[in-house]
Amino acid sequence: MQIKTNQLNKKYSYIIVGAGIIGLTILRELLENGKKDILVIESGSLLSSNPYPNFMNVTSKNHKIKTTSNFSGVGGCSNVWGTICGLFDKEKIDSYYKEKKFPINYVEYLYYLNEAKKYGYPSPNKFQENIKINKNLKSKKFIKVKPTINYFHFSSILESENVHFLQNSIVTKIVKKSEENSIEVKSDKINFSEIIGDKLILCANTLQSIKILLNSNLKLNRLGKGFMNHPKGVIGTFKKNSKLSNFLETKFKNEITYFGIKQIDSSYNHYLKIENGFNTPFLNYIYKTITNNTKKYNGNIYGIKSKVFDLLRILLNIIKKILNKIFKNRFHIVAYLEMSNSSKNKVYIDQLNNLIVDYEISDHSISELKRLIDNFQSDFDIKIKNIPKKNSQLKRFVSIDASHHMGGIECGVDASVDMNLCLHNFKNIHVCGGAIFPFSGVANPTLTYVSLAIWLSREIL
Repeated sequence: MQIKTNQLNKKYSYIIVGAGIIGLTILRELLENGKKDILVIESGSLLSSNPYPNFMNVTSKNHKIKTTSNFSGVGGCSNVWGTICGLFDKEKIDSYYKEKKFPINYVEYLYYLNEAKKYGYPSPNKFQENIKINKNLKSKKFIKVKPTINYFHFSSILESENVHFLQNSIVTKIVKKSEENSIEVKSDKINFSEIIGDKLILCANTLQSIKILLNSNLKLNRLGKGFMNHPKGVIGTFKKNSKLSNFLETKFKNEITYFGIKQIDSSYNHYLKIENGFNTPFLNYIYKTITNNTKKYNGNIYGIKSKVFDLLRILLNIIKKILNKIFKNRFHIVAYLEMSNSSKNKVYIDQLNNLIVDYEISDHSISELKRLIDNFQSDFDIKIKNIPKKNSQLKRFVSIDASHHMGGIECGVDASVDMNLCLHNFKNIHVCGGAIFPFSGVANPTLTYVSLAIWLSREIL
């Protein structure tokens, strides 16, 4: 049930930080297994009246960070994102599991993917993985569920008699005292602490989880290092080709599917998505520059500093419609990039406690993208127009839009959390979400996050 700060107990069996997709999954699993005495702390609210508050803003170096990738409120990003699902490759899951850098193997992964069906996700057997297309290329299937999965529909569990729900409260740090966890929370401009949890599960968004642990000064290996996201951008346009029609989005009654095109022998899981209509890297870059940090929700537009930006967005939409009428018979290609894990890519806080993200797309990653583009053109006998000629230009155009922040609280023997997703040396503090991943490589990893949350709830918590 909803409570105020003066109604908090001094101690709980479980404290869940974040009532988004992962937090609500863990809460539901705990309640279904008869657990009681649970506190859920959410930075936003049930009504999400301010889903993109100032505390979520970050400063980034080299490449921009999409601030509206994170949603503050019950249900998290499911309030605005489109429920597109993709699976990680077997080779990647099993190799990191074998190296003790990921908590489950591929067989377990498939089992918990299947368990996620009760939340509305598609069965894992619907995904067709790594089907060879021709000499150099293979395909990867993505599924968008209809209607979209909104975790706000599960919010009624917050009213359980076994749950205390504290909203509009920002967790600032975790204080470790003997065998218990004390957390400090900021709420309504009031700081209070000494809330104790037998088990504490940190499942806020990636960047906020990192910031909480950085402020907690728990001396964790590689904390903040290895940040990754999923850069994407338009790379060119070409005349419609019947051979590629099967890769376009296909609408069914309960889902939309499309196929990404990947390189067979690459160490990177980049892929190309074919879309209808005319678009160019430069036009997409301008549009994303203006609109990337804006988001509509419940009829309101958030993140716009001036009405001028909204007018420019409307003008660009008109220009895009005109160009599509002029160039009717066109496809365009969007490139989705995997980022490699590098210690040079890091998240840290400055002296004013501002969150800084310093990351760079590697030159090798861009070279592999160019090889994928070249093989796509040669294997399908297609000439793509408007492709940036220089690597630096290509990097700029594909880094303009990037979501799914990952890494920074990595799993592994020499990393921040162990194979039970516990902080090393703090066996009752758990982390769940994109931050624990030592790898990236798939768009829309939310289904995997949910599966991991089910595993953590049932097997560890």
